[in-house]
Amino acid sequence: MMLSASRRLCIPTLNFEVAQSGQHRTTGVELDVNGRISDHVSLIGHYTTMNGRVITDPAFQPGRRIGGAPEHTGSLWLSVTKDHWTVAAGAFGRTQMKGFTSSDAFLPGYVTADGMAAGRWSPRLRLQLNVTNVFDRRTYITGAGSSIAYPGTPRSVKGAVTLTF
Repeated sequence: MMLSASRRLCIPTLNFEVAQSGQHRTTGVELDVNGRISDHVSLIGHYTTMNGRVITDPAFQPGRRIGGAPEHTGSLWLSVTKDHWTVAAGAFGRTQMKGFTSSDAFLPGYVTADGMAAGRWSPRLRLQLNVTNVFDRRTYITGAGSSIAYPGTPRSVKGAVTLTF
């Protein structure tokens, strides 16, 4: 039995429409560094600077900062490998950013720390433990309007067992 168009399931939605309009531009520089300091120590670094602005838009004044685009982000990861062990630590940070283009509210900047330890117990068995956001910093991914902020991941611990056949 087929349903007619008048009998289709309708899911109620909010009574507004969203349409793309205007132009926004993000310019910036991204720099990645990946290198080996010695036979046992490696370093990975990343830095980005972004300038996201409204160019033309019927709803926003030209020059207004766009939401979800922090001006600066960066990370640094140091890894030490010796024999069958690897230990690594790193940090990620970003400056404050607007949560949403239409809002004047800013989400705070933050720095988080991460860590990792791994060991090869045999040629076929490797164990790894990762801890992200070690100090359980409150972080925000993005926002909506002036009163909603979506939180980032709290401290998390993940383990992995790799068995090669």
